[in-house]
Amino acid sequence: LSNSTRGTNSSRILDQGLCSLMHLQELYMADNDLRGSLPWCLANMTSLRILDVSSNQLTGSISSSPLVHLTSIEELMLSNNYFQIPISLEPLFNHSRLKIFNAENNEIKAEITESHSLTAPNFQLKYLSLSSGYEDGVTFPKFLYHQHDLEYADLSHIKMNGEFPTWLLENNTKLRQLSLVNDSLAGPFRLPIHSHKRLRLLDISNNNIRGHIPV
Repeated sequence: LSNSTRGTNSSRILDQGLCSLMHLQELYMADNDLRGSLPWCLANMTSLRILDVSSNQLTGSISSSPLVHLTSIEELMLSNNYFQIPISLEPLFNHSRLKIFNAENNEIKAEITESHSLTAPNFQLKYLSLSSGYEDGVTFPKFLYHQHDLEYADLSHIKMNGEFPTWLLENNTKLRQLSLVNDSLAGPFRLPIHSHKRLRLLDISNNNIRGHIPV
């Protein structure tokens, strides 16, 4: 259904029979200028593996949306909307099959609770994009410490507090591309002890990193 309707309330489309397709596994609704929040009937589609609602005008917090019930999701594309997304990704911690999460150009919010943010999520992401310019002063997402399969990660333009997370490279030997542009990260920059044979792009431009760059 991508590029099929313009300027329509999202609930009006989904309520016209789509939400009753409980065995549907893939739903593409990108670039439709959909407005409003995701309707709760979407929670009925518990077999969804892929959901793409990118490039619309959708709003609302994912913490209180039907997305928290779609635990079969493997690929979730929310980019270029107005969702409020906690940088902890805590509302998605039970989504054990989630591999691809693209939510760039939304509102990235601070951690929900400090205690819960230390909990390891059930998912292992391969692709993560949270690049955004909406938030200032958040802490680097702690759930990433428990991720070991990342191949692509972009957390640029989020204005984080704290030092460059050297453990992110240590824990993810499969990384091919890492972008942490304009994040206000500080402290020294260190490469992991082991070689990073797959890494092709590392962009840490416009931060407050000091000291020598190892060669």
